Amino acid sequence: MVRGGDPDAVDSIVPMAFGNLALDLIMKGIHGRVVVLKNGRYDNVPIDVVTSSKKVVRVSEYYNVERLRPYYSNFEMKPFFLMASEY
Repeated sequence: MVRGGDPDAVDSIVPMAFGNLALDLIMKGIHGRVVVLKNGRYDNVPIDVVTSSKKVVRVSEYYNVERLRPYYSNFEMKPFFLMASEY
């Protein structure tokens, strides 16, 4: 989903936190990791967690292609990002 409007505090805080956490890893000499939100908390995981499988967007399941926007009817148990591993 894409939201419109002026950026709010979260739009500034989250990228700053990701950048600082990534820099902390570099300064500790830790490589091959990526900063993530996991269970609602900042964390880091091995980069192969996100690169080891192909991610696809199931357009017909999540998007109204005629209106060029996501379906907004039910968000319960849907992924935060509208993409998943291919299966």
